[in-house]
Amino acid sequence: MNLSAYFLNLGGYQIFSNFRSYRVDSDEDDVVRIYSSSLVPWDEEKRLESALSDELMYAIVRYIEDKKYIPRLILSAIVFLLIYFFLSFAVRDPIPLLDEILVSAVITAFFWIYLKKRDKESVVLGIKYKAIEKKIEEENLTYLDFLSDVEHKYSYFSSLELEDLVSQIVSGKIEKIECPDVQFDDFCQIFSEEIRRKEKALYSYYLRLKDGNFPKKKFSDELLHAYGVGSFDLSLLALVIALGL
Repeated sequence: MNLSAYFLNLGGYQIFSNFRSYRVDSDEDDVVRIYSSSLVPWDEEKRLESALSDELMYAIVRYIEDKKYIPRLILSAIVFLLIYFFLSFAVRDPIPLLDEILVSAVITAFFWIYLKKRDKESVVLGIKYKAIEKKIEEENLTYLDFLSDVEHKYSYFSSLELEDLVSQIVSGKIEKIECPDVQFDDFCQIFSEEIRRKEKALYSYYLRLKDGNFPKKKFSDELLHAYGVGSFDLSLLALVIALGL
């Protein structure tokens, strides 16, 4: 599988990647590509590489939980029933039903936790994780000119007066970023997916802007209020518009 990551300096280095979408059961060779606009400081590069490893681990854990959920459920149900019936015949107490259900449930819960831990420590998946983690560490940055354009666009939006920026956003005067680079489409797709995941409030406003059916004055006030309470970054919203996601 092609795993791509883009390091962007948007008032601080951020990472946009498709590592969370990693298909663990894919038979394809795993190819790691890491892009930036220019040289990234060593400490930032190491921090971003660590973040990529975390996102990869998230994908693997999610795969395990999805793939192994039904088998764990069936095994846990069997354990519960075995313990319940054993206690029903082997133990005599004044309130048999309540005690037997409680004890069976507690033991089953511990069994469920044990199975989850065992699955996460799967040898095969551990080897896959280590192999890709090594590729992350060894992969050299590839510099893309259009990423510099994206960063400059963000800096431009950040330099505007707040009211001017809101006016450009609401009136549809944000100039689109055009790029013939074939890698640009991959970047836009990954950037869009990451914005949807990380910036839910921002993306909801973006969808309303695309719809275009809103009173401009009221919408401007909403944007200013959302910015004031720290809901999202208006410059980032303007960048999303400029990318035409």
